[in-house]
Amino acid sequence: MTKLTRFLLSASVLSLFFLTGCHNRTSSDAPVRPGPVAEADSGFILIAKDINYDVIVNPPAEADPWETERMSGYNGNIMIEDLFQKLYAEKLQAYDMLTGESITPADVRKLVIEMNSAGTGVAKLQFTEDWYYNPATSEIKKIVKSIILGYEFRDSQGTLFGHRALFKLILAE
Repeated sequence: MTKLTRFLLSASVLSLFFLTGCHNRTSSDAPVRPGPVAEADSGFILIAKDINYDVIVNPPAEADPWETERMSGYNGNIMIEDLFQKLYAEKLQAYDMLTGESITPADVRKLVIEMNSAGTGVAKLQFTEDWYYNPATSEIKKIVKSIILGYEFRDSQGTLFGHRALFKLILAE
């Protein structure tokens, strides 16, 4: 099997991992997003529901220059550190990508050790969002419903093989 074939197969499998997970939050302190009345009152209409997209926030050194330029303004370490602190303090819940079951702070710590042993930090984010548009003002609002954190996965020779999902965080319903 060629490296390209292995990479494409791996990317497909990893994409599946990034697209699966739990969609229900049981906490009563879930953030509130605009509902139908709020949309009508404010002029916003729902234009896209459950949009999923990936952002490689730490382009590998071998990436093309555009990838590096595209992320030159990213300073998400503050957010990433805050999310981990909230996970450890049990103010935020992580979910397993395959089963959708909650992950304990101890299990999150094990995943972070695995990520750090791979020689990388959080390198990829996948967002699930609802998008709202106000025709009167041309304003767009995005409500981030969940975020999946991932890190680089490399083979034994150090070649980037893809990204591996750590866990999913549900931020809004």
